[in-house]
Amino acid sequence: MPRHIIRLAAGLLAALALAAPALALDTWEPYPRGAAALELYATRWGQGNDLDAAKGWRADLLPAWGLDERTHAWLAVGLMADDGLAGGADFLGAGVFRTLRDGPFKLDVFAQLAAVGPGLAAASRQAGLEINVDEEGWGVYSRPIWEWVRDDDGAGGGVVARRLVWANGMVVQARPDLQFLIEWARESLDGWRSVENGSRNLYWAAGLNRVVSEDLELIMEARRWEPVGDEDPAWDFTIGVVAVW
Repeated sequence: MPRHIIRLAAGLLAALALAAPALALDTWEPYPRGAAALELYATRWGQGNDLDAAKGWRADLLPAWGLDERTHAWLAVGLMADDGLAGGADFLGAGVFRTLRDGPFKLDVFAQLAAVGPGLAAASRQAGLEINVDEEGWGVYSRPIWEWVRDDDGAGGGVVARRLVWANGMVVQARPDLQFLIEWARESLDGWRSVENGSRNLYWAAGLNRVVSEDLELIMEARRWEPVGDEDPAWDFTIGVVAVW
């Protein structure tokens, strides 16, 4: 497969990996009842790639509505522009989240439908869960997300391709208002026509979450995407805010 096709396909998979609600490097939590939360992120993606089409900027907006003390729903919109000045909307989704079990051992689930990719031309269905174990000052979590995407072969035909992204992370609570996080993810692909099927490491990430006030949290992270074939590793750098009122 030509190098530029591999890079573009890898970029599409990277965009899908950032689908809500896992935009931020953080553990999942329910939002308060009502229209009470807003997440906003700006990302420099693909840093380290040579082609202008394989790196650029994106913005993601996610308003959320609390349905009860353990459940919320959200809308998510993503806009992207590569360094060749091509882009536009590449994510539009809606989903629902619920905490099934709370406490030191926590279990959360979510489901989402979205239009993704250039021109919002592909449809995505996601379902996932997060197992979270909290101790005093630190915690660990595991988050498998299953996804089904319509993958076009470029000749007018396509298949429903399957994908599993399994992330595992650790949270260190340095202070009541400061968290450090590290995360590693692996993906498994089956049925894809645009990229090679199989299982591989997807990314490594580190982040810092700072509570600015009772209603505002600052999110910062760096994410290193594993190379495809003989490609160089690429980096994403994200800054965001989560507002709750």
